[in-house]
Amino acid sequence: MKDKDGKRIPIEDKQLQRWAEYFREVLNRPDPAKRACMAQPLADKLDIDCCVPTKTEILKAIKSLKNNKEPGKHNIITQVLKTGIRFPTDWLYDLLYKNWNAETIPED
Repeated sequence: MKDKDGKRIPIEDKQLQRWAEYFREVLNRPDPAKRACMAQPLADKLDIDCCVPTKTEILKAIKSLKNNKEPGKHNIITQVLKTGIRFPTDWLYDLLYKNWNAETIPED
């Protein structure tokens, strides 16, 4: 460990003091003079397609998923979706099409 001048600190107590000093400097910062301000949501100004995705789009999304990743909250692993890719594509399309509400986008 080194001090502010770049010299080594061989004594453990002094190293701990340096760590404490470092974190005091990093964490105890004054509030920024100018805070970020979000006056209005940007959703009105963005051109977002809120239509039901096509089967081709769903198929493309499933193919783009990476293998050997941690499953999501429903414990469905990517390899299962990719093995019989036609069934999950049709199933997801039917699920989205039947439950689609033009006002809201489904969370899951």
